[in-house]
Amino acid sequence: MKHLTTILGIAAMLCFAACEKEEESPSNNSNNSNSSTPYNITFTVNAVEETGSDWATVSASIHGDFPENFDPQTAFAGASAGFCYCLADQGDPVWDSTTQNYIDCMDDAIRHEGHSMSGTIYQLDSETSYKVRAYLRMGDGLIYYSTNTITFTTLDDEDVADWMGAYLTIDTVTSVGGNWAEFNGNFHATVTEPRFYYDDMEVGFVYCDAAAGTPDYANHSHIAGTPSWSNGGAFSGRASNLSGNTSYRVRSYAIWHNDTIYSNDCRSFTTTNAK
Repeated sequence: MKHLTTILGIAAMLCFAACEKEEESPSNNSNNSNSSTPYNITFTVNAVEETGSDWATVSASIHGDFPENFDPQTAFAGASAGFCYCLADQGDPVWDSTTQNYIDCMDDAIRHEGHSMSGTIYQLDSETSYKVRAYLRMGDGLIYYSTNTITFTTLDDEDVADWMGAYLTIDTVTSVGGNWAEFNGNFHATVTEPRFYYDDMEVGFVYCDAAAGTPDYANHSHIAGTPSWSNGGAFSGRASNLSGNTSYRVRSYAIWHNDTIYSNDCRSFTTTNAK
């Protein structure tokens, strides 16, 4: 009986230790930023570089003890890295597959040999504050986070229009016929690499009968163009199927990260008599 009691006591102690160890195991959404990451990797969220009404572009630097001839594609096979985010009043963001509150930038991180990454978060609410931090999720589900977070606030639609509209102009209505007109515009980019920074931007002209008021993309005709970065961001277009001897109004537009922006100026022209 005495031996049985001793055996049961040892079994109970082992069971307790096993349970305690299980409780200490980190879950997929736990904050492991202070634990040792592979190659002693650490993240620093550098900046929220730009924001719109429903998007934000964020960047991070990556530091680690990488050996010579380091191959990130092999070392991090099955892993993902990027940025997770949440509303600013909800604490620090954690990677969550159910809410999809993250963007995977692993391809960007690998391309830069593990030294930096950047990405754009979409489908945000306007005029709303968010927190963002970087993450590394290993193939076994362990997640490591950056040691810092950044808080940012998205713009409202009017702020976006004022900000981008200052760069956008309609320069001239170059020539007019009986049922056509040609326009010149410009997007005066102020960044070092506009072809990369604005690679997904659509520009063009939107126009309507002068009696219809101010032209806008949703309700009136438009023609799309592509800025010529070798010519200072200039673009041009030709509107066809116009009515003869009719007054029109035209202005430039740009669509960038789901925001539609218009030039601050609007020009009027009148077609000639159609023959």
